[in-house]
Amino acid sequence: MSILVRLARYEDRTAAVAAETKAVRGLHYLDDVWDLFFRDQSGELLVGEVEGKVVAVGKYTLLYDSSAWLETLRVDPEYQSRGIGKAFYTRFLERAAFQGVRSLGMYTGTSNQVSKGLAERFGFRLAAAYRGASWKAGAEQGSTPGEQDPWQGFVPLSPGQAVAQLTPLAATWDGHLIMNRTFYPANAATFAGMAREGKVFYHPLSGSICVLGYRFLGERGLHLALAAGDIPRILAFSKARVEQLALPQVTIMFPPAEQKLQEQLLAGGFVLEAADCIVMERHG
Repeated sequence: MSILVRLARYEDRTAAVAAETKAVRGLHYLDDVWDLFFRDQSGELLVGEVEGKVVAVGKYTLLYDSSAWLETLRVDPEYQSRGIGKAFYTRFLERAAFQGVRSLGMYTGTSNQVSKGLAERFGFRLAAAYRGASWKAGAEQGSTPGEQDPWQGFVPLSPGQAVAQLTPLAATWDGHLIMNRTFYPANAATFAGMAREGKVFYHPLSGSICVLGYRFLGERGLHLALAAGDIPRILAFSKARVEQLALPQVTIMFPPAEQKLQEQLLAGGFVLEAADCIVMERHG
């Protein structure tokens, strides 16, 4: 069987989206981000061919700190267990070596032992586990867009201010900031990058800080990537921003060990996702 992993061509879109649709039940987004992924000059949007037929897709992405994020690896179920996933990882690592990238990450569900095992075969190790929750706009009685100040006393921070405020919190959230299920390493480059895009907010009176925004698909909602300080206040701010922007929801992913935070989320009307996920990383 002939397997070829190559750069995607624009005309591969239909076949690649079909592979994603067959491979996963939910979280379909490739068609919506195809143009963004295709235009990425520092990363690679790849497809996998078997005997000339596109049956798989995968994305190699550089993050703010020049670490690599491996995402959207989808293989048509009819062609799984034939070495296609290994071919993608080989290509990913070749690209990383070419760019001098020494840290790579990916995520999968806690029950997806095949995906976890594939990553482990290529030197990835478990870094952290996360639990997701979401709040739907309009779900709370009396919730009305524009009813209150959407800024709730929060102000955006500059990159320098964000680095100063967030660096002491780098180990919290188990070392990651999460947006659109992209697990960014919590370091100065990430903090500065998020701030440059207007995603880091500070509440001077309470000393609370949060990272709120999205990587892509902003029309689907905001993501609370990190929160520290007065959590109920931060949740109220996040909800107000979602409603002010007429977005459907705000989501959050957090370490399962943070039981107090989970209780605060549930008290704030957030609903937990059905399953947790894990982050796998390779260094060196």
